[in-house]
Amino acid sequence: MKQKLTYITVLFLTLLSSFNIYGQGTSKQKALKETTVTIELLYPTKEQVTLTVSPIFKSKLNNEQQVFTFKPDNGKIKLSVLLDQVSSLDISVGGDLFPTLRRGLINRAIWLEPEDDLTISIPSSKSNIDNGFIFKGKGSSKSTFIRKYGEFQERAIAPFKVSNPTLDQYGRFKSYTDQFDRTEYDLRLLRAIDSLEKVFQGKVSERFVKAFKAHCIGFIHYVPFGSGKQPLEDPKYVKQIRKLEQSFPAEKMASYLINFNSWDSFFINRALVSYSLDRGLNDNYILWKDFNLVPSIISNYYKTSNFANQLVYGYFRNLIGMKGISDSLVSSANKFIAERDQNDDNVKELQSLISSAAINQKTGAKAFPFSLKNEKKQTVNLSDFKGKVVLLDFMFFGCGGCAMMVPAMEEVEKNFEGKDVVFISISIDPAFEKFKEGIGKFNSKGGVHLYTNGKGYNHELIKHYAITGYPTLVLIDREGNLVNANAPRADAHQKELIAMIDKALAQ
Repeated sequence: MKQKLTYITVLFLTLLSSFNIYGQGTSKQKALKETTVTIELLYPTKEQVTLTVSPIFKSKLNNEQQVFTFKPDNGKIKLSVLLDQVSSLDISVGGDLFPTLRRGLINRAIWLEPEDDLTISIPSSKSNIDNGFIFKGKGSSKSTFIRKYGEFQERAIAPFKVSNPTLDQYGRFKSYTDQFDRTEYDLRLLRAIDSLEKVFQGKVSERFVKAFKAHCIGFIHYVPFGSGKQPLEDPKYVKQIRKLEQSFPAEKMASYLINFNSWDSFFINRALVSYSLDRGLNDNYILWKDFNLVPSIISNYYKTSNFANQLVYGYFRNLIGMKGISDSLVSSANKFIAERDQNDDNVKELQSLISSAAINQKTGAKAFPFSLKNEKKQTVNLSDFKGKVVLLDFMFFGCGGCAMMVPAMEEVEKNFEGKDVVFISISIDPAFEKFKEGIGKFNSKGGVHLYTNGKGYNHELIKHYAITGYPTLVLIDREGNLVNANAPRADAHQKELIAMIDKALAQ
């Protein structure tokens, strides 16, 4: 029955054995608190509204991104969700995120805490968090804090006379110019948070400020450490990195980032860059391939053991997700595990990851029996294709590598026309509209197009194969058994992919 006020209550009580920072030794009832958000759309729309709640830190009780979709009645939506920690909220209408919710160097999304009761009024589709959104109720001071930070961000860059710095293919500034002292700019922003904390004392919580600072630290590390290979031969880059290390040492950083939910690779890269500079190496990227050396570098650089364990877990997780399991990787991971505290949550999680990946990614293992919706919202099961070879292509809207692979993938599909091969593209987009919009742009137009039912990267299928990089191809034989959990990419290794599919057809 339709109601004028759409109301959804979500009891998110899934216990995740991996992480724990809040509620240790307490009951779920004490740790999880009801948080309410009311969205008032003050303009007419028939578009579907998607609300995405993302935890900032990892915890046993609430570690998953949660996605909710609504058709607003009378322009109002009310969301009630159980939280145990600081989380961010993104609002999209018709698949499009509101303008400037994500811009600049800091996530400009709305932030929530347990027991907030927040009302957000949005006057028009052109509104944004800086200009137009109206915040009322418990928790609104956080949005004022973020808005003031945004104003400082604009003022802080002015002395450097840089309006729109040019980025290279990795998202880094092309040069570390004398006019734009990137590190000094970043450190000014961190000092701004300290100043705002004093101004807002009693109005925002310490845990929010800590979470916000951790988020800022992540963005600060995005530009100098966000890509695999760094310009170690550039003296201006080296100067900036050394300044960052001196002004913001690893130990201080670790105190904010323990159990932080994003960007582990940035902090791994920081350790590898420092190691490379100390030894006169000109390529930090090659170090990533040394399964024994990288854990040692991370542990020596970050003296805080649980933060180092967190990064080593992230390192192996990324490798398994992007390259697949191997005997040498398993041996290195087990060596690291044996040397660490067996009660550490990240060590336990790494042990579990290695064990499950060794089973789930093994050739001949039963493929995950997924049941997903297509663009017409019809249910499609893996079992529907028994007797045929199946190639799964995991992607998302906006994935540059996915878009690059489309022409080559279409050639592969054409090569197998009329044969018992099914090409299935699986989108991890949280919004159904984005999944549909991406068809033909970030995957081929042919074949079957499926959607992870709003769960995104938290879907059981993604976790089963430990996928962390996109695109990822998974090949399945006629009997529903795994051939390869990391099949060759169509653009880089087309001949190898075709040969692998031909071999599966012949069996």
